[in-house]
Amino acid sequence: MTPVATLHAVILYNPRAGRGRGERVAVGIQAMLAQAGSRAMLLETRHEPPEASAARLRAALEGIDLLIVAGGDGTLHYALPAVVGSGVPVYHVAMGTENLFARQFRMDARPQTLERAINAWRVLDVDVGSLELAGEGAEPSPVLRPFVLMCSIGPDAGVIRRLDAARRGPITHFSYVRPIAMEILTPSLPRLTIEADGKRLVDNLPGMAVIANSRQYAMRIDPARNASMTDGLLDVVFFPASHGLRLAAWVVRSRLGRHIIPPLVYATARSVRVTRDVAAGPPAYQIDGECGRHTFPQ
Repeated sequence: MTPVATLHAVILYNPRAGRGRGERVAVGIQAMLAQAGSRAMLLETRHEPPEASAARLRAALEGIDLLIVAGGDGTLHYALPAVVGSGVPVYHVAMGTENLFARQFRMDARPQTLERAINAWRVLDVDVGSLELAGEGAEPSPVLRPFVLMCSIGPDAGVIRRLDAARRGPITHFSYVRPIAMEILTPSLPRLTIEADGKRLVDNLPGMAVIANSRQYAMRIDPARNASMTDGLLDVVFFPASHGLRLAAWVVRSRLGRHIIPPLVYATARSVRVTRDVAAGPPAYQIDGECGRHTFPQ
């Protein structure tokens, strides 16, 4: 147990989070901890190469008791390369649109909740997945990216890609309306082949695949509602669909918790391999709710 009076923390904050309130919230948390006798250093997210941000945060975490992430799930994803293997516990001050990691562990944006969590000091080890992108873009070798929530390929990633291309600042749930409508009309439905622990689950079928480490998902759709972040397994969900309306029907069923029926595929595995029909061009994919080719938190 680390008493709050002797705590050494880093507060990583996204200045754009919470409609531009990220820095103000981080400073408030720093003042609260200082009043209790703790030391907390502020660290702002930057638009820089992922390797640079990981090195900068990794250096800041040396000798630290706690990393406090003030932002959305994208800010947490930004921190993952430095956090994984560091042994430093993480608390998520939820300031994004969905805040799936915080929802999983009943964290929120209130300083009082953070203070209670520090005083209780219950630390839980969680699984982290690793996404290998074979030959992404001009990369001559596979690209490895950690994820803690989920990654997916297909229309949900298409929505995120459309939103990422159009956004100019902080977003709300309303920001998703137009990208969702456009994706229903012209969906990204790649033909996928999926293998889980060497067993073929899907053979060249159009649809959407979700590889989940957490049961939490945007708008509480929760396609992998049986997923656990501590079982050492990934939950694999494949929604077969040849058009946008069919996919929309699956989304409605998921929201109601009535989707785990054939021909939907649901399985668990330690290793998942997804390949696509290359003739269709590069599909959209997302990782922890971030656009696949986007490297900075929004």
